Amino acid sequence: MAIRLSRKGWNNVLMLAVAAFIVIIQFSHQQLFTTQDSHAPLIMEEAVVMDVKVANLHLQRVGNGWRASDQTWSPERIETWIKLWQQPYAVHHQADLPVSNHFVSLHLLAKARADVYFFDAEQQIIYRRDLQQVWQIPSADLKKILEPMTTEVE
Repeated sequence: MAIRLSRKGWNNVLMLAVAAFIVIIQFSHQQLFTTQDSHAPLIMEEAVVMDVKVANLHLQRVGNGWRASDQTWSPERIETWIKLWQQPYAVHHQADLPVSNHFVSLHLLAKARADVYFFDAEQQIIYRRDLQQVWQIPSADLKKILEPMTTEVE
């Protein structure tokens, strides 16, 4: 009892199989890299940041270096700032997230869309709405992470 399909039918079967495979890979990737630990970095250490947008600042990777809309941001200063994002901080899941209009958009290599991180300086938290994750940031690190938001553009 063999299945008889036209060439077009087999193409459809193949496309559905590939789509199912992609869904499985995406789901396993999220499960693999979404830690259930009490500490996790804002971005993984292996992540390559390509573009950062903040209200007052735009940082863009150009080859191995960086271009900044504010000339006071040297490539070394940018790398130090990005390393803060790669340090583990206390994290937990929270369904009802606060509302904030302060955010940073980080576009990582091999991701179609930028990740948007919101800030609540009073509660000393950074959160992502799509993951419903909240990171509790020590005040000294939070001040450094929020530094681009307080930088004046010349």
